[in-house]
Amino acid sequence: MADTLDKVLKRVFELVPVPQDVQDRVQLDLRQDLGGTEFGYIAKRPALRHAVTMGAQLQAGQSIPQAIQACGLKRRQGYKILGRPAAKPLR
Repeated sequence: MADTLDKVLKRVFELVPVPQDVQDRVQLDLRQDLGGTEFGYIAKRPALRHAVTMGAQLQAGQSIPQAIQACGLKRRQGYKILGRPAAKPLR
């Protein structure tokens, strides 16, 4: 289900071409700062935060178990997140 932030970010990124890693970082930071119901419903999406953090760890050259441990996840949770599709369009 798309929330308010999804709709706003979709419009902004349609108007301003930004690399996907920057889009993910902006979305992650805004969700962590504004998540909740104060400004309308904004989902925090912790799985997105973990996926971005693991991706950064893996790009830095760490092994998969080290990247999962750096996120503070259990092994099963880490591999479940890694098994999801990497690119998912905003709704």
